[in-house]
Amino acid sequence: SVDGEQSRFITQLENELDRSLGHEITRYTYSPDDQNADTSSTIYKSTPEIQAKLDRLFEKGLSPSALNKFVSCPLDFYYRYVIGLKEEGEIEENIESSTFGTKIHDVLEGIIRDNFFIDKIGSAMTVTALKAEKKKVSTRLTDAYLNGENGRNFTKSDLKFGQNKLSFEVSERLIQAFLDQQIKEITDSKDAIIPIGLELDEEFYANLNFEVKGVKKSLKISGTADRIDKKGDLFRIIDYKSGTCNDDKVKIPAKKNPEDVMPDFIRHEKKGYGRQLLMYGLMFQQSFPGKSKFTAGIISMVNISDWLQNVKKDKDETHLDLELLGDFKIELQELIAEMYQDDFEFKHNPDSKYCEHCGK
Repeated sequence: SVDGEQSRFITQLENELDRSLGHEITRYTYSPDDQNADTSSTIYKSTPEIQAKLDRLFEKGLSPSALNKFVSCPLDFYYRYVIGLKEEGEIEENIESSTFGTKIHDVLEGIIRDNFFIDKIGSAMTVTALKAEKKKVSTRLTDAYLNGENGRNFTKSDLKFGQNKLSFEVSERLIQAFLDQQIKEITDSKDAIIPIGLELDEEFYANLNFEVKGVKKSLKISGTADRIDKKGDLFRIIDYKSGTCNDDKVKIPAKKNPEDVMPDFIRHEKKGYGRQLLMYGLMFQQSFPGKSKFTAGIISMVNISDWLQNVKKDKDETHLDLELLGDFKIELQELIAEMYQDDFEFKHNPDSKYCEHCGK
């Protein structure tokens, strides 16, 4: 058995074997002893061939998820993004967490698009329209599962029983809570909230440059923010998360030595959300030149009452510090340049989860 447990067939054979007839079972135990398969010893040096692949990857586009993968485990990054291996997909009989989050995103985008972003022209979000949408959430969510483009399409019967039914009901409650909080923000705000961009409309990107051994190289960072809106004169880049978000994930910690702030932040395993938001900030700067007053934040569906949690170093900041964003840009370029050093090693981070190609 691949999981180390004896199969039910062998157990049944042992119990039913008639030993009075002289039949016996001889056991053999096999265990792999392939030292080359040891993940801890699997290391790929940064060779000219690998560096050529990096050139193509960075010219095509580096996403926030790819950057976070590199920080968490360089070996996993190597497998997925440098040589392009994918983990094998499985038929989804139950609603997985990735599908759960995707369907919530689909419904929220549909609500804003159909009411306040028609033909890519934004209009002020209204309480009346959102209250009407609260009555349609179940219908929208069902349609997202039956006809959605992302993930496996489910049937109506899939959603009526067991784990799938519970997942559907939880996602419906989360969307309702989101709409309640959005209505509260509109009611409490003296400024209109106007969507100016949604995830599926166009790629969000910025073109950067870095230098390796005197040679200039191109780095394109790209992604798709769930929503960009304008509240008064403040532009807001917003990403929805179906998981929890808190200050630990987005706040830039103070350091005794200011020069340590960004190097520590960009390499911190728990700051993935913050890195993503600062990458969005760089993309916004290039896509909306001259707009210096903007924020980048997370809305967590789990702790929805906290509402928009922006990346920042001080709780009183009203918009993203452009000097801090510039420091992030420099550190990002230096982090990417490290992969081109001849002594750089793509190896497994023992504190990281194993991917399918590393082992379990």
